[in-house]
Amino acid sequence: MLQYLKMLQRSLIFSLLLLIFCSVQNLQAASFKIVNASGGSFTEIDSSGNVTLYGGLAGTCASPSTSTTCNTCVDTGTPAKACNPTAVNGTLNIGITVRVGTAIGAAGAKVRVYTETSASDRIQLGSDGTIPQTAASSTVTVPVTFNWGNICQQDSNFSNSTCTVTSPGPTAGTAFATARKIVIGIDENADGSIDDDDETVTIPVKYHYLDATQSAVSNQTACTSTDSSKFGACGFALDVGGDEKLFMRDVILSSTTPLVPTGAPDWFGVAFFYKDLTGQAQLPANVSTGLNAPIIKEYDKTDYSIDATLNGFTNYHDYCLIMGNINKSQNIFYLTTGGVAADNCGTPSEVVGLLDDKHCFISTAAFGSDMAEEVETFRQFRNHFLIPYDLGRDFIKAYYEYSPPAADFIAQSEVLRFAARVILYPFYFFSLLSLKFGFMYALLSAVMALLFVRQLKFFMQVWKSFGLSNRRHLKVWIILFSLAFFAHVRTYAQIFPNEKKVQRKGSEADGLVKIDKDGVYIYKPEPQNAKQASHVRLGVVSNPNVESEICDENNANCQTISFDDIYSGASGMGFEYVYEYFFFTDGGVNFGKLGAQLGMSASYAQGQGRLVSNLATESVEKFTFLTLPIFAGAVYRFEYRDRQILVPYAGGGGVYTILAEKREDRSNIKGVGAPGFYATGGALLNISALDRDLGADFESEYDIKNLWISAEFKYINVSSDAFSLENGYIQGGMGFDF
Repeated sequence: MLQYLKMLQRSLIFSLLLLIFCSVQNLQAASFKIVNASGGSFTEIDSSGNVTLYGGLAGTCASPSTSTTCNTCVDTGTPAKACNPTAVNGTLNIGITVRVGTAIGAAGAKVRVYTETSASDRIQLGSDGTIPQTAASSTVTVPVTFNWGNICQQDSNFSNSTCTVTSPGPTAGTAFATARKIVIGIDENADGSIDDDDETVTIPVKYHYLDATQSAVSNQTACTSTDSSKFGACGFALDVGGDEKLFMRDVILSSTTPLVPTGAPDWFGVAFFYKDLTGQAQLPANVSTGLNAPIIKEYDKTDYSIDATLNGFTNYHDYCLIMGNINKSQNIFYLTTGGVAADNCGTPSEVVGLLDDKHCFISTAAFGSDMAEEVETFRQFRNHFLIPYDLGRDFIKAYYEYSPPAADFIAQSEVLRFAARVILYPFYFFSLLSLKFGFMYALLSAVMALLFVRQLKFFMQVWKSFGLSNRRHLKVWIILFSLAFFAHVRTYAQIFPNEKKVQRKGSEADGLVKIDKDGVYIYKPEPQNAKQASHVRLGVVSNPNVESEICDENNANCQTISFDDIYSGASGMGFEYVYEYFFFTDGGVNFGKLGAQLGMSASYAQGQGRLVSNLATESVEKFTFLTLPIFAGAVYRFEYRDRQILVPYAGGGGVYTILAEKREDRSNIKGVGAPGFYATGGALLNISALDRDLGADFESEYDIKNLWISAEFKYINVSSDAFSLENGYIQGGMGFDF
């Protein structure tokens, strides 16, 4: 009996294992995966590669297509109506891309497409297709033709191939009655059947239809605070305008998580429509869809925030905006109505920083200063005759982009500056005549002058007959000038031979200091004649005195802005690095050390720019300002013995200070520079002398003779037409001789 029970137990265990094995076989996943879908309003692919296809329709698609979506966001008047920039229609074909897991042989593999809400109501779409021979892990488009109408016909909420409902539809829109899927089946094992679960994969397909004729769908009254009776985002407010852009100050949500109408897809973000109302009443109610492509801002998935920058506007034009909610089917609805100009209208403006009127252009390089009479004349011509016109502004943009590099090159040579002046003077006289007598008078005078020059052809031919000899002389002068120029260019190189250190046993006569517990002989190193030094210091510096005169877009209301206007919160903290080389030294006795020093310091500040349209208003765009004094001069140390504890020093020389400014949303940097002088004095505290063991370790291991703590007073003076800087400050840091 016992033996019989054991046999029965074994039989049950075997049967259970067999059942589990068969179940696992039946649950085996297909070896292929859907990786993309096309022909929809939006395809969502999550971080795991799972695909969801969305379709949407709001309004009327004027020209339905089998291959492309259509834009129903046309100008339908006011109030604005719901629309979809990538709307689907019943005849639009859907494409599915799969990645096969195993190779498909020469005979190919049969493929079939279904739609289902569950496995029990699976309905085939289109006819069977065949995937040709394909290598493993390749992607291939499913060769079955089916469209949105084929799917809508199978759903009880539509039951037609147009994917529309009888008007009026529900105010929340109409979606599929039940969560629907697209099923792809591939006969991977070539058994003639593709109904097995291990040969099918699915993706969700979601559709949302809106009847745009209903105001309850298209519009909702703008809110000024959270309002749970609204959907999505229900209000917004603009900040001050930017340079060819507008900024959002606030987007007001219906709830912490924007409320979604029942049955509708989740929100994608918000969409803005705008209208240029320059010279007209600033009323958001005058804005409709279709005047411009919507500016769509996607929600951040964690906190429903959006990028606050709206681009694509023209400076000094007045715009009003309305906002709509866009869901994942790309339907835009619940557009704001009742907004006010104070919140929903804005004017973009050129944004300027402190150096916008200081950077060097070709005219400045040619005439030596941006304050030169000729440069000021060109500036006035720009303001009067170029800025007011589109073509003139395009020319200014191109000139601002390409002129500074050429100006830097021209400024290096007096010959090039002279040549630039020769070329620019005709334009200078033309600008002068335009400002004094008018543009047309100057243009007529220029034409008369050109006609007069043409009559000099005979005299030019006479001059030309003697010109060959003169050109030969000119070549000789150019060669002589070049030789003289390059004779002043030299390169210095100093080679420092590596010192070889040899340790050997000896006695006190050999400099032996002690023998440690490990038997290591420690010697007193021979004094080094250190000729180089490096120092790093920090201090609180003064800000440069820079002023720029900025005029509005009409060359009126000119105002002077200063460094403190834009960078009022600048900390003034400066960083400095100095390298020194001592030419005259006798090891630190009798005469001290005399050498040269080369260094650079830097300080920076951040602030808001100013709107040209209203110079009293701070811009949203931020500026970063950098002050870079580069100095070279002489330094003398009152250092008369080896390992002197306290060493006073003094120095001075020339300084060239560079001011640079960059706006956060642009890559170009504007800069200006000017020469000056500096003087410095301070004291060095020798750490190596206070701690002999530490000093010996640094000297033997790192070739550092002295380790210093420094404190100094430095005075910098720069005075130029562009800016001035008078800076006296105390700084401290560390350094070392080597």
